[in-house]
Amino acid sequence: MVEHRRLAILLSTFNGEAFLSEQLDSILQQSFTDFIIVARDDGSADRTPGILTRYAAEHAGRLFILPDEGSNLGAKASFAALMQYVLEHKSELGLARAYMMFADQDDIWAANKIEIEFKSLLLLEQGDG
Repeated sequence: MVEHRRLAILLSTFNGEAFLSEQLDSILQQSFTDFIIVARDDGSADRTPGILTRYAAEHAGRLFILPDEGSNLGAKASFAALMQYVLEHKSELGLARAYMMFADQDDIWAANKIEIEFKSLLLLEQGDG
């Protein structure tokens, strides 16, 4: 049985309007539900920011969007900014620890992905090295 510890799913987006809704739906329909999504748009020129805003409004308290800096950092730096944000705002996000998973904007997650991966992580944490 997975201990219900909250984790953050980090999502960096860039011109992902064709995939983003299906990706967010697959995350929001997970069997494990004690998570938040922390998203950052990396300067999209399409409707990606609007999709994120709509989902954040529909799922208040579950989806957080980093403030728009208006810059394109690239995937690596964008995910680094997301990690830094979670570490700096852990308690405000309701996280006792900084458990994080990364999500690509064009992936569709199996319904039990978080449950399986988080359980594995917690089991590794309890191991003896």
